[in-house]
Amino acid sequence: GVVTPDEPPRLVHHDVHAANVRVGPDESGRWRVRALVDWEMARGWLPEWDFANIRGYLESPDPSLWESFLEGYGYGAGRTRVDLFQATLCLAVLAVHPEESPWRGWCARRLRALIE
Repeated sequence: GVVTPDEPPRLVHHDVHAANVRVGPDESGRWRVRALVDWEMARGWLPEWDFANIRGYLESPDPSLWESFLEGYGYGAGRTRVDLFQATLCLAVLAVHPEESPWRGWCARRLRALIE
């Protein structure tokens, strides 16, 4: 799906990163996202912002964590939207972070992967 101007905002965390996500195994031993903490920056917007911020943290150690996050959020829109928001986030990081920033390096690699 595409982002439309009449799409209603949802509550988004707006500060999702590894330190604010709690994970643990479920009954079958599969890793699941259990909680998001530190909600003081929450606001109404589009959930893809949170997805763009957390995707790299969750996909790297275990792809099932990323799927668990999307499932727990009740995400039903197309994955292309997540890619769009992540590309936007990466472009912003490349514009403002110093050359030696590890975050900048990750964003450059992710952006290359998104456009290939």
